[in-house]
Amino acid sequence: MKGIAEATFLRQFAIVGTVSLVFLAGCSVPAKVYLPANNTPVSTPTPTPSPAPATSPSNFAAVGSMSTPRVNHSATLLPNGKVLIAGGSNGSQDLGSAELYDPTTKTFTATGDMATVRGSNTATLLLNGKVLIMGAGSADLYDPSTGTFAATGSMQIAGAGATAGVAPVALLANGKVLYAGVNAELYDPATGTFALAGPYADTLAMSWDTATVLADGRVLLTGASYGGLVAGAELFDPKSGAFSLTGPRNMVELDTATLLTNGTVLVVTASFDVSPDEAAVYDPVSGTFTDIGNTIGYHGYSAAVRLTDGTVLIVGGEWFGGTVNTLAELYLPSTRTFQSAGNMAVGRRMNTATLLQDGTVLITGGFAVWVTPPQMTASAEIYTPPSPGM
Repeated sequence: MKGIAEATFLRQFAIVGTVSLVFLAGCSVPAKVYLPANNTPVSTPTPTPSPAPATSPSNFAAVGSMSTPRVNHSATLLPNGKVLIAGGSNGSQDLGSAELYDPTTKTFTATGDMATVRGSNTATLLLNGKVLIMGAGSADLYDPSTGTFAATGSMQIAGAGATAGVAPVALLANGKVLYAGVNAELYDPATGTFALAGPYADTLAMSWDTATVLADGRVLLTGASYGGLVAGAELFDPKSGAFSLTGPRNMVELDTATLLTNGTVLVVTASFDVSPDEAAVYDPVSGTFTDIGNTIGYHGYSAAVRLTDGTVLIVGGEWFGGTVNTLAELYLPSTRTFQSAGNMAVGRRMNTATLLQDGTVLITGGFAVWVTPPQMTASAEIYTPPSPGM
């Protein structure tokens, strides 16, 4: 799972500069076994051939470069319309630096440094306008009014999830932040402290990939057991503070999850076998996942964002075999199908995608090359959705 494998890679890459492709792309995951959390076997989807990358005209345009290459970084839209880009790794070292993207000038400028260097981190815009950065067992607060970071609190569990810093997070309606690492923790902005949340419902040790706040305030977690053999899904109820099982779901390995306008959730699971990624839609009313087929291509370690028209843009990732992906796709909720959104100017893996206030999407960083040795990029580009009717 990405929380462990990717953080381990970043630390090793910083030391030796190269790493085995088998470890990187496949994370040494054995043949896929489709088992939900209750260990009841379910049907295995039939693999379908993967088409070649799209060659249609693109809606992407290069826009400046960050000050340094970054992977596993965070990108957060601020209330003033700018984007805070923080942390990550540039390949030779973990980063404590941060910068701001200004959509008016289409430029990147440095802002204050984090209190703690983090090779991977999460970022959450709080209700008070500050940004909570978590990773390496600690947290910082970024204040847009001063452009500075300040340490805040310490996580209760400095285990694998907390150390990796890539466990998913969710902003709750009460202003607290759920961190779904090895153990679940809650950050309280009022006190600047972390406290353990209730235990997970699944008896297996799960590595969570996504945390999605539903319309009713509950949080959907998706992921798999460590080793990627058993798929899992749980719901966290902030009112009771309890976790409960939901699903089951067929898909395992790496997920993106996007809340749709009708309250359901699109879950896309990266496939490291012969078929493209698998997709499902979660219905919080029935608590069920419905498989809807495959994406056009492979998007392991990609980014997904819902656009203003309700469609979902999926960008970057990794093609089967380790090739970095330039292909972008759009998910159409009305037909539950995927279509090409063109190709990015640069292939990216472990990149970010941030919806800007004007409806365009800022895409930054990632691996531009995913072979030995991997190569990061500082480049950025903007995706502009096509006009209605086009």
